[in-house]
Amino acid sequence: MHYIYNWLGDIKQQVVSNKAVPTGASTLSAIFNKEGENPPHVANGTLAIYINDEKVGEMKMMTQPGKFSIAGEGLNVGRDGGEPVTGDFPGEYPWPFTGTVKRVVVDVSGEVSIHHEREAHAMLMRE
Repeated sequence: MHYIYNWLGDIKQQVVSNKAVPTGASTLSAIFNKEGENPPHVANGTLAIYINDEKVGEMKMMTQPGKFSIAGEGLNVGRDGGEPVTGDFPGEYPWPFTGTVKRVVVDVSGEVSIHHEREAHAMLMRE
């Protein structure tokens, strides 16, 4: 199991599990715990990955302020129809997952922080 956060191709942060994903039904999760901001508006924290509730990897990482994606595609499950997160995806576009995804849960609970001026500035910088 791999979790990759690619910051516009400049900074690639990757967590790799210390165990293989078992065959059969499994629950895979990634949890980011924000620990601060440095520089301002850039979340810093620890991202941990889990297989069946067992922590199998973690690392300190930072996120990018604002939204980003070349295609504006957002979250993908089971395939990637836009640009790959990394250049070492196996197989062919759109890199379909050949198993069965029974359920996807995205939990963004916690403090919501939308800074509209910063979001607009980030959009203009990509032009």
